[in-house]
Amino acid sequence: MSAIITPFPVAARLPRQIGFERDELTRILDLYGRMVAAGNWRDYAIDLGRDVAIFSAFRRTAERPEYRIVKDPSLRNKQGMWALIGEGGAVLKRGHELVPVLAPVERKLIALNVQVCGPPKTVALSLSKGGSRFTLTSMNSDWMFHCYLLRCSDGTFYCGHTDDMERRLAEHKSGACGGYTFRRRPVELVWNDAFQSRDDAKAAEKRIKGWSKAKKEALIQRDWVRISELARCRSLNR
Repeated sequence: MSAIITPFPVAARLPRQIGFERDELTRILDLYGRMVAAGNWRDYAIDLGRDVAIFSAFRRTAERPEYRIVKDPSLRNKQGMWALIGEGGAVLKRGHELVPVLAPVERKLIALNVQVCGPPKTVALSLSKGGSRFTLTSMNSDWMFHCYLLRCSDGTFYCGHTDDMERRLAEHKSGACGGYTFRRRPVELVWNDAFQSRDDAKAAEKRIKGWSKAKKEALIQRDWVRISELARCRSLNR
């Protein structure tokens, strides 16, 4: 009688998959959220393959991606595992670190000059959050115009622009401004950003006034992923 030999079970080898680390994806989504808020990007896609991980950013859902951020660990010890690829397929930047590779996109965002999601590096007015109150902390004479968002006592929002944020906020609180906020006091400053020209501040105000309440709440929370989702839903419903 012959013996039946049963082979020892071996766990199936899982297919290899390249992915983004948490801090890498956070950095990419932060940039994506600011580009969405500036009105330049509408959608994104993430492709996790066996050899590379790719983050693609789209101006429109049906278009080719304007930029692809590629992570290829096989090039870690060569020219660098990070690459920024343009719409036409050309490699715009390659390197060992993510942040320098994203520099061309950061420069484009500055050139758009409509940043409504987080202050630039040379911001004129920044807000630090202590408890539930926002405090003005610094001023740069090169950035004199501001777009701001107030939360009114009835839960609605008011968006405006000014060349003197401290004075305008005091006017809203005292009722000197009149208009929408007069009968909706007290008001609270919940978001603010600084711009180099009045036209840029007015453009940001116009854009934010067209946003839904949910999207304004996401802006206050700096929830870039939520802003992207809401922008995508609006685009699909048109």
